[in-house]
Amino acid sequence: DMKIKNGISKYILKQAVRGITPDEIIDRPKKGFSAPITEWLRTDLRHELPAVLWKSKIWEANLLNRDEAEKLITDHQHSKVDAEFRIWNLITLGLWFDEWMA
Repeated sequence: DMKIKNGISKYILKQAVRGITPDEIIDRPKKGFSAPITEWLRTDLRHELPAVLWKSKIWEANLLNRDEAEKLITDHQHSKVDAEFRIWNLITLGLWFDEWMA
């Protein structure tokens, strides 16, 4: 009852901050948030990528074509393509594989 009341989600939280936070913020529609992964892969994570991705045991299992992955990453880092989704999937697949399959 405290989480959703009269169809209002986060009811107790909204009541707790009412008077502290402006009503237009509390009552505004929900907004999505997306992380700037494209930019991260070209800047901050650019040098971390090899340590995470290329050291994964997924390459030893020959499940993916490493040459194609390297080309995809290089093209992304040089802004030839936006491969954010595919590269992020490679990273998470590699981490998952190392945790559960290797």
